[in-house]
Amino acid sequence: MSWERFGFYCRELSRTKGNENLKEKLTQIEKDSLAQEYGAPIKIGSLQQELLNKVFTTDKPQDNQSINGLNIYGEIDYNILQDKPNLTKRIGIYLAYHYCPINIHSNTI
Repeated sequence: MSWERFGFYCRELSRTKGNENLKEKLTQIEKDSLAQEYGAPIKIGSLQQELLNKVFTTDKPQDNQSINGLNIYGEIDYNILQDKPNLTKRIGIYLAYHYCPINIHSNTI
């Protein structure tokens, strides 16, 4: 998994202006050489990809809730999950899954 790259994408996407298209902006970000510094590309079908897809499939992906959700995910330090025992990783994932504003199992943010 490339949580570092996911965080980078979220930080960059959260700077999107109201009239910009998030999918087009993500395509630009992926082509940016700086993205290479944040690890491997996000794999299709991964949790990171599912979270990004959820933002893109909302009724209004450019609305404030989507941008705020991206901002929150962009501020999380995913490196702390790599250095901790599995229990701590599971706790972090549980909290992110249940308490962050983007829920991949519903149509709302």
